[in-house]
Amino acid sequence: GVEPDAVHPDQLDGEDVALLTIISALTAAAIEHFRLFENAKLAEVAGKRAEETNARLAAIVESSNDAIIGKTLDGLVTSWNKGAERIFGYSPEEMIGKPGSVLIPADRPNEEKEIIERLQRGEHIEHYETVRRRKDGKEIAVSLIISPIRDLEGRIIGASKIARDITDR
Repeated sequence: GVEPDAVHPDQLDGEDVALLTIISALTAAAIEHFRLFENAKLAEVAGKRAEETNARLAAIVESSNDAIIGKTLDGLVTSWNKGAERIFGYSPEEMIGKPGSVLIPADRPNEEKEIIERLQRGEHIEHYETVRRRKDGKEIAVSLIISPIRDLEGRIIGASKIARDITDR
């Protein structure tokens, strides 16, 4: 016979239910911890990749023979590479934070304004040939490629200019 106080193997008592509840909670916490850990590892890997990409892009910009210049929509220079220094004669310290208009000859007073208006409409300006003035006062022929720079919300906040000296052409 079966004893009246005996528990059937397919039945759970209160202790069993409490133990299973604790095991379930610990398992859920472990899974969530693992997910957070994996997400943190993925974020770390993504961060390292972003840093490597930024370093590569910075190296490309810095080593270019072309002038690569960043400007605000107000015309202030925000970045100035070695190519810009070589072509125009100004060091980064002399140009960053200053108006890029020092490069524009006096006989072209509206050129910068027209370029900014086009950029504000989202236009890319490619192979725009014009004249710029070096630090030593000499005028040189340049081909410009100008692109709008957008913030994370897509608003145009500046311009990227690539200038190539085409004087010898």
